[in-house]
Amino acid sequence: MARFRFTLYVAGSGPRAEATQYELRRLCAQRLSDGEYEIVVIDVLAAIDQADAARIIVTPTVRRTHPLPAVQIIGAISSTEFADAIGLPPEQQNGAS
Repeated sequence: MARFRFTLYVAGSGPRAEATQYELRRLCAQRLSDGEYEIVVIDVLAAIDQADAARIIVTPTVRRTHPLPAVQIIGAISSTEFADAIGLPPEQQNGAS
């Protein structure tokens, strides 16, 4: 089981949605090892019922569902502050033992 689980809600598959997915994956890869995280992407335009059930009204939205407590961040994923807010550990340093 992944140590961190995220659901990313996007609207469509345009450049903004692609950039958001890329940035979340990049941040996770920087701060976590392979297999420590799982990212599920939900297109709210294609999965209206899921978005409605999750009460998603703005995209992009990232919801960390594990570990608890759950955390939800709305808006651009482009900074260290975002990574800290979503609860990712500090960036792993290359060559550290």
